[in-house]
Amino acid sequence: AEAIKPDTESNLDTWLKLNADYAKSWPNITQKKDSPEDAKEWEGKEGKFEKYFSPNPGSGD
Repeated sequence: AEAIKPDTESNLDTWLKLNADYAKSWPNITQKKDSPEDAKEWEGKEGKFEKYFSPNPGSGD
């Protein structure tokens, strides 16, 4: 939820760098899929990035 922000918004330098770095090696998402069934449970949870981020790429489409 609210994960996509315009790159003109302030205080996004860390996210823009992270995106630029991983966009070089992670697969592109080219197809829209349904949200995970538990998506609502994750809305507003703090610390998701610190707890769950992995530098390993997903499978893409």
